Amino acid sequence: MTMLSVRTSHEIQDSVEALLPQLVKDRVASRLAAKDASLWGKKAALEAVQRLGWANPFPSSRPLLEPIAELRGTLKERGIKRIILAGTGGSTLASEVAARAAGVELAVIDSTDPGMLADTLTDLETTLMIVASKSGSTLEMDVAFRVFSDAIEQAGLKLSEHVVVITDPGSPLEQLANKHRLLMFTADPTVGGRFSALAAFGLVPTGLAGVDVDRVLTEAMDAQAEFILDNPENPALILGAALAGQHPQRNKLVIHDDTACLPGFSAWIEQLVAESTGKQGLGLVPTVQIGSSANEDSIERTDDVLHVYLHGANTTLPEEAGPSVTVSGSLAAQFIVWEYAVAVACRIIGVNPFDQPDVEASKQAAQNLLAGEPNSTHNERGATDGPVSVAAYGSWIDHSKITGLESAIEALREVATERSYVAINVFTDRNSHRDVAAPLQQTITDIFHRPTAFGWGPRFLHSTGQAHKGGPAEGIFIHVLARSVNDITVPGLNHTGGEQLAAQATGDARVLAERGRPVVMIKVDDPAVGLPYIVDKLKAIQAAA
Repeated sequence: MTMLSVRTSHEIQDSVEALLPQLVKDRVASRLAAKDASLWGKKAALEAVQRLGWANPFPSSRPLLEPIAELRGTLKERGIKRIILAGTGGSTLASEVAARAAGVELAVIDSTDPGMLADTLTDLETTLMIVASKSGSTLEMDVAFRVFSDAIEQAGLKLSEHVVVITDPGSPLEQLANKHRLLMFTADPTVGGRFSALAAFGLVPTGLAGVDVDRVLTEAMDAQAEFILDNPENPALILGAALAGQHPQRNKLVIHDDTACLPGFSAWIEQLVAESTGKQGLGLVPTVQIGSSANEDSIERTDDVLHVYLHGANTTLPEEAGPSVTVSGSLAAQFIVWEYAVAVACRIIGVNPFDQPDVEASKQAAQNLLAGEPNSTHNERGATDGPVSVAAYGSWIDHSKITGLESAIEALREVATERSYVAINVFTDRNSHRDVAAPLQQTITDIFHRPTAFGWGPRFLHSTGQAHKGGPAEGIFIHVLARSVNDITVPGLNHTGGEQLAAQATGDARVLAERGRPVVMIKVDDPAVGLPYIVDKLKAIQAAA
């Protein structure tokens, strides 16, 4: 029996109990364990049949332990002291969470921001970059690898001693690894990126950073034994029913971390839930509460909100007020229960958990901008407001009414409904400007009194970005593009890191606008000046409201 529990509040208990008998009768848990691709319907089965390796990852994951341990020993002998993980989304989030929980260092570069790219260029002799991409063509990975590998070669170092690759067999990244004779871990192609916490993408970086991945796998395997049982006490079935049991009425998750035991774990859940469920106008919209911004009183109406509380193992659980589900357990057990539960929730909602049909749209829009193909149908004139400029995207407003930040926020408030959620997405160096996240989220929540998602761009494009465009059409969007003072050249490309970041921010804003979502873009030339100005201005708007 695993040390994992799922507790639901009385407000949602009836809907959970109504679903459990059918889930048990349909043998959903045991069919998941048996990798039954028919669980989500005939159309989804065509993809699901190739994406269910995560349901029992241990046969392909256990053999990774020995080479991980051997390579870690070799790296120590070489004097490698810093490990950088380059990728984004499912290729990085699980490793980042596991490293933080274990208190070991693992630097993650999941952005095209020049400041973050520049962080890869120091202490080259003692640095290893892990380049991770399932497709082998992920943009953020490619840009980071180009910058780092050029610096390694310019320094006269051997690329093969400073780069390790994780990718699917047959990918362009595998070909690149073979060309440069790089050490490569081949991932299980039947495990999708966001379900790969216990597969190569989650284990290799984690293990090389110093986490005991043998223990992680053992704890997860022990937990899985309970989650595959067809009975109403199965925590995975209870959690899946709690998440989706009142969909579409209750379709917004407000997630609260246990920062002591599970720091950052909610960011991994955010991607798993948003990309798996948010499509066809359906799904769950997760909003992660950051630090002190977890103020439940700021959200006035909660008919469409489910609070999710995360706790570590052996934790004394408080009694939570309002509609909620509380999940407690070790990180390994939490990884696998959430993977099972989200797959169950997708069956209840009626969506394919393994595709992400709306992610590609923003990528294409960014590429078009970089290729010099502006879309003449957009009117994006910016109004100056101190050190920032503000513009609206789309046809939801007369653009001439946007004269600054205050008028933009007022315009968004006018189109907000009682079911709206707000997403504020900041394209900048998240390592240097991490402190703005909590005050931005809290202030926006206080202004709109609705659940507010905070995303770092461009990484959110691979998580909540899917739900924003493909999920419930209830979002209101604020993009902040904070240009880097010092741009960086990307070898082999005809644009800089800053130009790439700007194209990603603008491209996503345009796609959202094309889908009828209200969007405001705030551009900042100097983040050190502009980001604090935005926080202060929003606080003033909130105080005057």
